[in-house]
Amino acid sequence: MKAGDATLTPVTFARVVVVTANNSYKIVTDSSNEADVGVHNLKVYITLNNYPLNSDASHPTDLDSDFTITINHATCDCTLLAWDLPAP
Repeated sequence: MKAGDATLTPVTFARVVVVTANNSYKIVTDSSNEADVGVHNLKVYITLNNYPLNSDASHPTDLDSDFTITINHATCDCTLLAWDLPAP
């Protein structure tokens, strides 16, 4: 399946960022939504727009890769929090 053939659904908890030091990309995930906790099977689509050859089995210009993201509950030792209650 090529990216143009699929309905792509972006997710709110993952994004692609550019690492300017070496012109690479990385997928970053963060969320404060408890509904996002769990294992997510995702697929990233890569399109090589400036690739000099036509797409074929040996030289595809649309690539995809499956990967999994696991989002866990945040851990917090709330006994370490010191609260200053407001005056009445």
